[in-house]
Order: sequence, then structure tokens, then C-alpha cells
Amino acid sequence: MNAGIFGNEIEVSHYDRDPNCPPEDFVEIHVSNPRLYEESTFSKYTVYMVHGIDIEGRFESYRRYSDFLVLRNLLTNRWPGCLIAPLPPKKFIGNFSDAFIESRRKMLSYFLRQLVKHKFLYKSEEFHLFIRGAADFEERSNEIRWSIHDIAYTNERICTYDSDLKVTDKMLFQLIDDEKFLKQSLENLQNLKKNVKSILSEFITFQSLYSNMNERIKDIESRYIGNMRDFRDGMIFPFDKIKLENPYKELFDWIQREILEIKSTLEAISKKNYYENIKLQKEKQFCKIAKVKDKERIDNSNKIVCKNRDLATAISLKKEIEDITKILSIMIIRLCVQELPDFKKNRVSAYEKMIKKFSELALAGFHEIVNFQRNSQILGINE
Repeated sequence: MNAGIFGNEIEVSHYDRDPNCPPEDFVEIHVSNPRLYEESTFSKYTVYMVHGIDIEGRFESYRRYSDFLVLRNLLTNRWPGCLIAPLPPKKFIGNFSDAFIESRRKMLSYFLRQLVKHKFLYKSEEFHLFIRGAADFEERSNEIRWSIHDIAYTNERICTYDSDLKVTDKMLFQLIDDEKFLKQSLENLQNLKKNVKSILSEFITFQSLYSNMNERIKDIESRYIGNMRDFRDGMIFPFDKIKLENPYKELFDWIQREILEIKSTLEAISKKNYYENIKLQKEKQFCKIAKVKDKERIDNSNKIVCKNRDLATAISLKKEIEDITKILSIMIIRLCVQELPDFKKNRVSAYEKMIKKFSELALAGFHEIVNFQRNSQILGINE
């Protein structure tokens, strides 16, 4: 998500002051030192160190991947409509390799850095329990409970937009269009991922076969040339001598990250449907108890007429309906006014950067081959 009318952004860069006395809104956070724990043959897991410093001082905790999932679920439930950064997906096979653990560590670090940019997320009870609480975060998090009224109140409190700003039909149509567009984009990226994965595999195979061929050619050269050692590595470009970056690997990794970003955005939009369904259920319950036949009378009725034993339930339901209506309003405005426009802008910038980087890596590879061949001094080539 992005800072703006729904919260002030927190500084997350390094600072030049006394590290023991950071500015009030400063926080530095890292995920490092992954460690593999093995409780038994069939029970292994990785623990990551979460550490940093803020106005309260230094902090350090050790968290499993499942703890990060719990934290994200808590935040998405408390702040509906916020684009909470995605987490890497679960993986059940090959999840203990060094490459996988390092890739996951980077994604977990990115997740936390995005969260701490926003004061209302960083200051939350959930987040501080995560960075400063005991080792049993997942169990302790079960003690955190937020009622619908709590969610409505906390979300309303951080909003600084004009109180006259209301949900419009244009906003609702915009949400429908954006959701449809994102689903189509997700499908396109998933298809692209399959194609790039195939090319990536072929590229790696090509590198291996080419290197093997080069070894055989060098062997043939040595037999023909004998004791003459003025040649270097032969006319064939040796992948084993020059580190050639695979542009398709970079593209594949980027596509996977983009898929996660779009899924997390669709998740935020889906919260609207979730609360609309809850509201519909509450309205049906209220109508049944208070003998109200239509929604308009629910909205406008200040006096509830029902049996005494049902009065408290009816009053509670009406309050919940009002709170859900408030949550929906805040959520829709948050998505339409800030979150989705910023998301689109950031994605355009990300696409442009990726296209440029992919092109540069691909061209650099060809230039590497050409330059190597030009600089090769092979006996008889320039004579």
C-alpha cells in the first residue's frame, strides 16, 4: 500500500545521527541469518532473525515463515482495502535449499520494509508483538481480537480525507473495471510465466551443451596444434570462462513477483465482497427480529419496535450494520482515490524498468561474446 491521505510515511533509510537516538518516525528493519531447525526426520523448518532499531530502541526476534503469514492475515483483516505487500508462496518440495531460503529471505525483508513505511501499520499491536514479542508469536496472536466496531473506528481514525467525500457510482464502476482488468492481467502473466520458464530451461540446456562442445573442440585443437601454446581458448565462446547472466532468469523472477503483487491487490478488492455479504446477513437478521421489511427502513429507522427479549439483539445488529457500512465506504474510497491509482502508476514504472533491464542483459550477453571473439588471439586467425 502507499502512504498519503490514509497515513504518514515513515522514514526507512539509514541515518547519520547517533544510532541509539533515532528520529521519532525512523525505523530500520532487516531479515537475516536464516537457520534450519530439525526437530525430527519429518519435521524441519527455517527460522529468520528479524532485527532493527526504532525510537524505542533495538529489537530482535526469530520468526518462521508461518509467523509472517499470521502477521499479514492480521493486518489485512484489520485494515480492509489496504494493499498489504505480498509474501512468497508456500513451497513443500525443495524449500530447504540455500537458493530457495535466500530468495524467501529477500521477499520477507521486502514485505517488512513495505509495512514499516506506514505509521498506522508499524504502530499496530500486531506488528510490535511480531518484532518484540515472545517466540510463540502465532499462539500469542490468537489473543488479538478486533470487533467490527473496532475495525470501523481504527480505519476512520487514520483517514484524513475530506469528510464530504462520498462513495459514488463512478467509484463502484471503477472497482469493477479494475478488478476485471487485474484478473485478465494475472492470466496473461501466468501464461507468460509458462513461456519464459520453457525458454529459461532451454537457455540453461544450451549453455551446458555449448560448454561441453567447447571442451571437445579445445581437445581437438590441442591434438592438432600439439606443443604450440600461443592460442588462448579456441574460437568457440566459453561460457565457463565468462559469467554470462541469463536474462530469462531475471524476467522469470520478476514475473513471479508481479503475480504476487496482483494477487494481493485482488485480495484487497475482494474484501469489499466479503463485507457486503456480512452486511446482507446482518440486515436479514435485523429485518427478521425488528419486523422491518426493506433496507430503506433499516437505514432510516431510529426507533426499533420488537419484543423486549429481542431489543438488545436488534440494537446490536443495527450498530453492526452501521459499522460495516462505514468500513465499506472507507475501503472503497481508499481503493479508488489512493491505492489503485498508485498501484497502476507503480506497475507502469516497474514494467518499464524490467523491459529496460531485460534488454540490457540480453544485449550485454551478445556484446560479451563478440568482444571475447575479437580479443581472442588464436594462431592463424589474423595471419
